[in-house]
Amino acid sequence: MPTVVVTGSEGLVGTALVSALRRAGYIARGLDLQAAGPEHGDTRVAADIARVVEGADGVVHLAAVSRVVW
Repeated sequence: MPTVVVTGSEGLVGTALVSALRRAGYIARGLDLQAAGPEHGDTRVAADIARVVEGADGVVHLAAVSRVVW
């Protein structure tokens, strides 16, 4: 199965994309400020980034610093 890394995987669009990729049969890994687990990592930690992208077929970059105040 193809593996896709999604940066910003815990955000509004990222969570929807990760779910859609998994439903379509992809292995989806995530990078975000609050992501944790074997298929996820923190975007601020170089070792996490290297581990998560290793062997991936593609990366979708959605990570951003949000200044939205609710």
